[in-house]
Parts: sequence; C-alpha cells; structure tokens
Amino acid sequence: MMASANRSTPSHRLLAGASIISAAMLLGLVTALQPACAEPVPTSEATAAPTTAPTAPASAPTAPTSAPASANETSATDAPERTADASSPATTPSRELVLGMFAFRPTEILRQRWQPLATYLSEQLPDHQVSLRLLDIEALKHALSLDELDLLFTNPVHYVDLRQQFPMSGALATLMRQEQGQGISQLGGVIFTRAERDDLKTLQDLKQRDILAVGREFLGGYIAPLEALAAVGVKPDQLNMQVDPATHDAVVFGVLNGRGDAGFVRTVILEQLQAEGRIDLGQIKILGPKTTPGFPFLHSTRLYPEWPIMALPGLDASVGRQLTAALIELTPEHPAAQAAGIAGFDLPADYGTLEMVMRQLRVPPFAQQQAPSLDDIWRYYQRELLLTGVLALLVAGLLLGLVVNNRHQRQLHSHIAASEQRLFSALDGAGHGIWDWDARTNKADYSRRWKEMLGYAEEEIAPRYDEWSRRIHPEDRSATVEALERYRTGDSDQFSVMHRLRAKDGSYRWILGRGVAVERDRNGEALRIIGTNTDVTNYRSAEIALAEKEQLFLALVSQAPDGMALIDPDTRRFVQFNPAAHQQLGYTEAEFAGMGIGDVEAVQSVAQQIAQVEAITLEGSAIFDTQHRRKDSALRDVRVSARIVVQHGKPLIATVFKDLTDLRQAERARLLSQQDFQATFEQAAVGMAQVAPDGRFLRVNRRLSTMLGYSSDALRQLRFQTLTHADDLDKNLELIARLIAGDINHYQLEKRYCRRNGTFIWTLVTMSLVRTDAGAPAYFVAVIEDISNGMVRPAPPTHPERAQ
Repeated sequence: MMASANRSTPSHRLLAGASIISAAMLLGLVTALQPACAEPVPTSEATAAPTTAPTAPASAPTAPTSAPASANETSATDAPERTADASSPATTPSRELVLGMFAFRPTEILRQRWQPLATYLSEQLPDHQVSLRLLDIEALKHALSLDELDLLFTNPVHYVDLRQQFPMSGALATLMRQEQGQGISQLGGVIFTRAERDDLKTLQDLKQRDILAVGREFLGGYIAPLEALAAVGVKPDQLNMQVDPATHDAVVFGVLNGRGDAGFVRTVILEQLQAEGRIDLGQIKILGPKTTPGFPFLHSTRLYPEWPIMALPGLDASVGRQLTAALIELTPEHPAAQAAGIAGFDLPADYGTLEMVMRQLRVPPFAQQQAPSLDDIWRYYQRELLLTGVLALLVAGLLLGLVVNNRHQRQLHSHIAASEQRLFSALDGAGHGIWDWDARTNKADYSRRWKEMLGYAEEEIAPRYDEWSRRIHPEDRSATVEALERYRTGDSDQFSVMHRLRAKDGSYRWILGRGVAVERDRNGEALRIIGTNTDVTNYRSAEIALAEKEQLFLALVSQAPDGMALIDPDTRRFVQFNPAAHQQLGYTEAEFAGMGIGDVEAVQSVAQQIAQVEAITLEGSAIFDTQHRRKDSALRDVRVSARIVVQHGKPLIATVFKDLTDLRQAERARLLSQQDFQATFEQAAVGMAQVAPDGRFLRVNRRLSTMLGYSSDALRQLRFQTLTHADDLDKNLELIARLIAGDINHYQLEKRYCRRNGTFIWTLVTMSLVRTDAGAPAYFVAVIEDISNGMVRPAPPTHPERAQ
C-alpha cells in the first residue's frame, strides 16, 4: 500500500494522508477504550506433550516434566456427584469434600497416582469423604463458577491465573516432589549454552542471540529465565526467541546441535538427562549460575514454589486446619506418597513473588495491548503526513488519544490495585501477616494480621521500620537485618529468613519472613519491598524438640557400652557405627569404616552370613549368639540383636553387639565356686545347714543329720525353733532379729539341740546371713559344732558377748 501511495498524484496523497490520520485516531480511541484481552490460560511445564528429542534414539525416554496435556482428556463429569446417594449405607461420611485437580496427563494415569492421596485424606477426616475430580483447565473454571469444588490442586501459574477470576483463600500446603531421592518443594529455570561458546559468558551476552524455549506459558522454561534476564537489564525484545521445540529435551538437544545459541529449561532436566546417559554435563555451560542452600540442582534463576493445594471459600476453618496437618504429616514412606511419587507436602509457600514477576513481565493474565506509538506513525507515514499539511489535525488527534489513554491507564492501575488488595486479603485471611517497606522514607505499613500475631491492636503499631526491627530477638537481630540489607542492595536474590519477634506479652514468636522487591533504582537497589510474616512457632518448637531428642539419642548411642552399627544388607558392610563397635574389637574408627560382618564373624561361614541377613530381612528382626574375632585374634562371645530400619528409602539392618565374654567367664567361675562349695558342704567335719528366714531347714549335710539323728529329708520338714531347747530359744531369736536388721554381720551361740531320741546335745552355732541383690534376706548359713564330747551336761549360762 505504501508503494502505491508513493506513485500517486499529490491530490491522491493528500486524500490518503487524511484517511491515514483518521484511521490512526480511530485506532487510538478503540485501543484505549477496549478492555485488556485475556490470552490463553498459562500452563506449567507439566503440560507439554512428550516427544522424543531430535537427536535422541527413538526408544529413549523423555524427561518426566514433559507430561501430555489436552483440554479433552477429562471432563467435569469424570468425578462422582457431590450429593451422596440416599441409599448409601449408614457408615457413609456425612460430608463430601471435592478435590479438583488439574489433569495434565490421561485420567487413568492420574487417578492411579493420586486417588491414594484422596483416600489418605478421607482417613484423616473421620466425618468427611474426599473425592478426587480430574479436570482440564476449562473444566476447572466451569466447576469453580458453579461452586462445585472444596479444594483445588494445580500448578503455580494456573493458581495465579485462577485467583484473578475466582475468590480463593491462601494455600494450605505446597507439594514436595521426590527428585533423585530428595524432597524438593521449589523449582526454577536454567539458562545454558554449549561449553565451547567462549563468546557467551554472562547473561548480558545473550542480547540479539537465538534462544530456544519450550513455550511462553512455562514457569521454569520461560517466565523464570526472562525475569532473571530482566534483572540484569536484558529485555525480552532484545532476544531472538524460538519457542517451537516440543519438550525440554528438544530444547537441550537443539542447543547442543547448534540450532540455538542458548536455551531455557526448568530445573532437574539436565541432571535427569545425564542420569539417563543421554548427555554429559561437561558439554553444558550454565549462564548466571546461582547457589541456593538446600537446593542441589543447577539453576540460573530465583526459585519458585511447587504446586499448591488450597481451600476454597466455604470450607470450614477447622476442617482446613485438619487437612493442613494431614498433608504436612504425610511421609515419603506412606503408600499415598509412594503412589504419587512425591516426598509429601511442606508449609504453604508464598506465591506472591510469582504473581509479582508475572505482572512485571506482563504475561497472561496480566498482558495488555498498547496503541501504536507516535514514532511508528511517523516512520510509516512520514511522506503522507508531510504532504497533507494537516499538522494541527494530527496534534488534536494525538492529544485526544493521550487523554483517552490516560483514562485507560487510570482504570488499569485501579484494576491492579484491586487485584493487589484481593491478594493481600487472601494472604491475610490465610494467616499471613503482610508488610510493605519503603526504603526511601523508612516507612513501613503492617497488616491487621501482622499485628494480631504479636498480640497488638490495629492502633498500637506505628507505620515505622523500627516497629519490626526493635522487636527482633537479640540473638537473631544482626543476621536478620543483614539478610534484608543484602537483598535490598541486590547482593542476594531472595529474602527469606527465620527469626523471633517479641510479642506484646513479652514472649517470642518464631516468624518466617519473606519479601520481594517491587521497585528498584537503576543501580539495582530496592526502593520498595513487600513481604509476608508467617507464624511458625508451633512447627519450630516441634522441630527444636525433635532436634534435641536426636542430639540426646546420638549422645546415648555414642556413649553406649554396647557396639551399635547400621549394616547394608546388600554388601554386609558397616554404614554407620558408634565408638564401642570398633573399640571392643580393638580397631580404630578409620579401620572399622572399611570393614563388614565377614571381617569380624568367627563362627558363621559366608553362606551362613548371607542366609542370616536374608532371614532378618524377611522376618524384620532377629536375636542370636555368635563369636567375633578381635584385631589381636582373640575371640569374644557376642549377642547380636538386629532389626530392619529404613533410611532415605533404603532398608538397613540396625544391630546391637553385646559382649558376653566377661559375663560368661564370671558364670563359669561361679559355677566352679558352687561346685567347690558343694564338695566342702557335703564333706565337712562339722554340721552345716542353709536355713530359711522363717527357720526351715533348706539344706543339711550328712554330719548334721548324724549329730541330730534325723535323715536329710526329715530335717527339711522341720524348723530350728522346734529342735532348740526352750531355755535357749529366746536368746537365739534375739540374735536372729539383730542379724536380719543388719546390727551384726554374724554371731556365735552355745545352745542345745534336741535329738530324735529325746536327748539334748550341746553345740556351738555360728550363723551368717546371705542377702539378695535387692538387700532382702535370702537364707542363713549355719555351722554347727558338737561341743558335748558325747555327754549331756547342765545348761551353762549363755554368752551374749560372743555375738558379733
């Protein structure tokens, strides 16, 4: 059209110029008046259709994050009706809770993985039944509009998008995925190129370069990398984006094959491809690498939270608390977690950062159209505008466009403010306190919930920065303020810190503070930071108590006299052990670390050891006696107590080695001593007896039987009181009482015993007491010597002075 206009006559060009000006004015008016159009609903990395990377073998598996998504995979009718059938049994729960989940893969696959979670939640809520509904994004919106859902489980980008259209509360919990044996509740993006690209060293080097990405609606594969680039001054229009690859795998292989200078993928993808043997990380160079404590995977961007599970308005608050507790208590070993392939759920994360980033990047649902600029009109219609000579009309049209555009901007700002207010209200209602700090004026606004969690009324906290800083626990103040300052100056890419704040009653509450900069100057320093405070006192107290118990347990184990060790059942080697384990066998810690059961076992053969391990694995526990060989070749008698435990998903054998050598030697010595005593007892030239505390003869030797004329069996039926002369009995009982009371250790007494033939015999009795381990009387040992010389004589006076 421009070419034909250049060939037209001046009068034609005048008419054309007037038409163009009118069209430009009309376009500006229509653009200013029309509402911001909504782009297609964003999805997360989990929604990409799986295809094999271009250079990978046809049978090679693609990354797990490339899961298929289709708007028609499942519909709103996939789940049962909300109203229970009137014919249901009396045991049917009285209240049904519907959990709506975004269906990013075929229904049968998702239901197999996630139905156990719904069953687990039902078991934790005795009066409720949780039913799972798998819905695509349009079906989710439809169900939300009809108020058919109680709970929602979807990816973070969907969550932010749906929250702009429907009233929602904050998240109850955040998903923790099981990645390479670790529980991870965050994801981010990786910006990478080939290792040999020496011309690409920093993120700024990507300007005007060809960048491969899987799609514009992905968080880790598009939104997060763009935000990281924008933070260092690289705008999206300075990149040559190519978003045609179908999967993250295709992006990686495309960069390695030279189809692009660099690529964006979500975290974990590169490590998965290397674990599958499909790439070598030595081929890859990470641009703008970051290190985040507790996150082991390569990343170039800030980290964002995983999928949230949230309660919708109308759900009873007590039920919400029970659901939150059940989700957070779910362990990786639970069948529901195993079925879903997850590590469980973490405390609800802050999704405000993601929304702020999406707003800054103007990605759906925060995209907006912009009217053609004056520069564009001048560049394309310069000749026509000069020829028409209607500069005044053009100025009037532009002024009108500016007025209308300003009104549109005011409406847009009003809409953004209303959205922010809804966000802040949702966070406040979910129990998160909100703060807004202006670093230029040091003014800080605090929400009602922020004040309430410290016990203050609305008017008791002034809008000042020091209302927060002066309440920080002295032990936490330096580190907390330093962390905020490092984030403000741009030395740290996130602000998230656990600290204690003093409440109105003088106690301290554990607070998890998070913040995001919403305005920075040209030097990258934050001018305004908005954040949340979450009261985690109960969780922190439980964590501290658990840590103290673990420290106590470790102290007990390290000080235990018995050897303790964890044994790998596959290799039969020691994985962990306490000092007693190697000390009792004469090895150093370093020597013992490289040893196994076969190095110390002295009785069982290798085949018997393997059979013993298999038996323990099958039965779960075992106790048996064996012998271990010390470093000096000496043998030690050992009792082994073994039990199967699970550590990080791997079964191990927890064993206790109790050294019985000294005990058994003592038993043998005691047995020999008893044998010697038995021989002495039976062969003694004097009478000997073991007497019960009540006076019964428990055991007598042959000499005493001969002295008294009774058989051993007959004497065991009698008491010494029966055979003692009446004149001697009181003194005898008095000495017995003093012996039992502990006043004396033993005594000697001349007394008369009555023989079976009715005559009396004078004896010298030496009596001592044997006590139990608890100190109670067990039995008396009596040595009875015949002092009558075979003659009966009058009774002499007793000699109490002989008692000792």
